[in-house]
Amino acid sequence: MTSNPKGPMGPVRSTIVGDEDPTAERQPADAREAAVPLESIPERFGRYRILRAIGQGGMGTVFEARQEQPDRSVALKVISADYLSPSLLRRFEHESQVLGKLQHPGIAQIYEAGTIYDDRGRAVPFFAMEYIRGTELLRYATEHSLGTRARLALIASICDAVGHAHQKGIIHRDLKPNNILVDETGQPRILDFGVARATDSDIHTTQLTDLGQLIGTVPYMSPEQAGGDREDLDTRSDVYALGVITYELLAGRRPYDVERRMIHDAVRVIREEEPTPLSGINRELRGDVETIVSKALEKEKGRRYQTAESFAADIRHYLKDEPITARKASSGYQARKFAKRNKVLVAVLSTAFVLLTIGFITTAWQAAQARDQRDKAEKVVAFMNDMIKGAGPYVALGRDATILKEMMTAAAGRIEKGELKDAPEAELNLRGTIGDTYRELALLPEATKMLEPAVNLARSLRGGDSADTATALANLGTLLKDKADLPRAETLLRESLEMRKRLYAGDHKDLASGMSALAGVLSDKGDAKGAEPLQRESLAMYRRLFPGDHAETAVGLNDMGDLLSDKGDFAAAEPLYREAIAMNRRLFPGDHPETATSINNLAVTFKSIGKLEEAEPLFRESLAMNQRLLPGDHQFIAGGLNNLASVLDLLGKSEEAEKLQRESLAMRRRLFPGGHPYVATALNNLALMLRDRGDFKGAEPLFRESIAMRQHFYKGDHASIAIDLSNLAGLLRQKGDLAAAEPLARQSVAMFERTTGKDTWPMARTRTVLARTLASQRRYAAAESEFIEAERVMSTAQGIPKGKRKECIEWLIAMYAEWNKAEPGKGHDLLAAEWKTRIEALP
Repeated sequence: MTSNPKGPMGPVRSTIVGDEDPTAERQPADAREAAVPLESIPERFGRYRILRAIGQGGMGTVFEARQEQPDRSVALKVISADYLSPSLLRRFEHESQVLGKLQHPGIAQIYEAGTIYDDRGRAVPFFAMEYIRGTELLRYATEHSLGTRARLALIASICDAVGHAHQKGIIHRDLKPNNILVDETGQPRILDFGVARATDSDIHTTQLTDLGQLIGTVPYMSPEQAGGDREDLDTRSDVYALGVITYELLAGRRPYDVERRMIHDAVRVIREEEPTPLSGINRELRGDVETIVSKALEKEKGRRYQTAESFAADIRHYLKDEPITARKASSGYQARKFAKRNKVLVAVLSTAFVLLTIGFITTAWQAAQARDQRDKAEKVVAFMNDMIKGAGPYVALGRDATILKEMMTAAAGRIEKGELKDAPEAELNLRGTIGDTYRELALLPEATKMLEPAVNLARSLRGGDSADTATALANLGTLLKDKADLPRAETLLRESLEMRKRLYAGDHKDLASGMSALAGVLSDKGDAKGAEPLQRESLAMYRRLFPGDHAETAVGLNDMGDLLSDKGDFAAAEPLYREAIAMNRRLFPGDHPETATSINNLAVTFKSIGKLEEAEPLFRESLAMNQRLLPGDHQFIAGGLNNLASVLDLLGKSEEAEKLQRESLAMRRRLFPGGHPYVATALNNLALMLRDRGDFKGAEPLFRESIAMRQHFYKGDHASIAIDLSNLAGLLRQKGDLAAAEPLARQSVAMFERTTGKDTWPMARTRTVLARTLASQRRYAAAESEFIEAERVMSTAQGIPKGKRKECIEWLIAMYAEWNKAEPGKGHDLLAAEWKTRIEALP
């Protein structure tokens, strides 16, 4: 009809029952109800000049045409007199009458309807309507990478148009994504009212067929519509179809898989089975969005939104952070909504809110013990889970972090006292929520108290494989990774992943998450070969599960970029980080920790390849965002201080760099009083600054503390230990302690070979440290082989910082000069000249 043109033979969206759906029953075909052959396209049709046929269907042929007065493009729908039948004519007239009643920017407008006579004197019915240049709804959302909020805004606009039709007494009855185009301005436009039903007396030819016949497209039918009783149909059936469209637009799939079912089985599924909750597909959709869509999909009409307008209104309430009508507005729920709209006021009233919240929880808990303890405890836990998940560590620019900690401390204390022992299901859920939130807040001891017992609790409750046990294992494994207990973290994450593989056939978000978590541990252990295939498959699975923008996909992009960056492949990491930044900005307008993380990671890449001026503003933006989100001490802030300090040092801003690095180290010592690899990183980086300033006395103990701390956490070989050994070796060489420097440099080279391999930038860098140490001892032949091997790697390896290869060759030339002085006439000067030629040829 007014579809996006796809060429002369492009399809028209006909209104035959079951159009474009293999599960729908089709109406009995009338031999005369065939479209006019496209080869007989006329040049003109009355006062319309035919440009091309858009396509044909059971109701006739649709042309793109040009109207003469006024001059405009139209979609011209025509039935050939050769094939006109009474039933087709009624249906055709019905659609033109319906469209004539509807005047809304979200509905294709009819310009003219009538009849002309062909050269044989036969009547040819037609109507001309607005020609819409647009893209089908789902494809538009994908091509424009729309986030959840933008997709919901589109649905609200579609509801407006459907509501207008309902006010005019028209039920569409075949709403589906293929019947909705989005034009160049972003306005959705509804098409195909050919099977619409009138609810008033103005239109009598409503194209109703025999009782019990299905009119529409099965996957989008309401339960009453699938039942085939025309008297049970009203505007709420369209509301249900809008719910299916919303579900598909957000989740990337329909709520029911009925395409490969027989018609009777498809109808049974729609009428009897419950759809998978949106949060089971994408946890970002839990809460209000899931509640809104669930209400639109209620099987009982009386429990649905009663109008399309009320559906749109609730969507807009959500988009404005206002309470929705689809759920009971509890005090906690209203408070969270108020907090989002009034962040400054909430900051002032936070203490009072804490007291009220704790008082409510205490009262409810006591009531639980006094009456039916199990049921009441479940309700309290549901409340707490909702509050914690809804608030999160990052709501209101971090101002509610104190509230959140108070809530969790109160709940955790009661759990530890055993007050939920008679409600183990509730305890398991609350332990997971509190423990994971503690981990996000970098409160690792508190997180451990919650998550360690959760594993055994899940095993005892579930027995064997279960989603809850796999989640408990994954939560604890991730925590142990953060605590640098990598061997135990790997064991738990492997067990969780294998359990999920047994639980889920095919793609599943928990599988993708499990692969990524395990890959992260392997990468931290230096096992890039084991980590990379897991990380790649995780990202690929997220892309398959969630086409377009999605928070999990953005995390997967970051994780894949981290892995590539760690192995020195910065060229491959950069586009992944850029994609993650763009996706996060669309998903989370304003400040958000995921946006800050992706910005930081791109900055690290720029620093690694020598784009220091580009890295600095990105580091500053990421740090400032995290400082607004997470007031006080937090690992994200400490890491941001560390990274900004490192690039400032390279840019020669040494005073600011050292100040920030000392601040980072102090914060990490407060966060991890028992030591941690993060503390070791800060120690190492501050030591490098001091070493480069010639403060060997201040730097050496920091290097040694860093090495000892890493060796404590990483049992055996690890790339970060090799880096610290190399750095200390470089310091000892500079201060003249060559006998102590050489074994450390050799130890570092051997460890890199066992962890990252021979052909990597870290290995090449360490070889230059060993080569310079040997050259300082006048062991020129041994030094020469190390320099040449390092230069070979630098000439081919990925991620070599700008200028490092040239620097290596300059050291080699300087060594040849010294060697020539010690052993003149041996050709060392000629070798130096040859290498100078190579320097001149470098890009």
